[in-house]
Amino acid sequence: MNIFIHPERAKENVPGPFYTVDIGCDCGCSLPEEIAPDLLKNTEDRRYQTYFYKQPETESEIARAIEAINVCPIHNIRYGGKQAEIIVKVREGQSDSIVSKSGEVVLEMN
Repeated sequence: MNIFIHPERAKENVPGPFYTVDIGCDCGCSLPEEIAPDLLKNTEDRRYQTYFYKQPETESEIARAIEAINVCPIHNIRYGGKQAEIIVKVREGQSDSIVSKSGEVVLEMN
């Protein structure tokens, strides 16, 4: 799998390009989980950490994963893959790569 593995990736995430960063807690807004309940859950410990329990596969699931990233108020939901069409839809700073002006995907972890 050609993805960036963030050093603070939450251990609960299933393998794949969509993931959350373990920030030690969650803000509790539940917006991402409401948008993509079939992809995202919270841990049941005191961290209440959001994580991907399923990677998106369909166009609809990918769209909801992107929406969850873009709505997250604490910016801990990320995309670490290399698909340019997804990177350009993800809010700036929430993807580990960028798409250069020439259209090349370049690692730019924030």
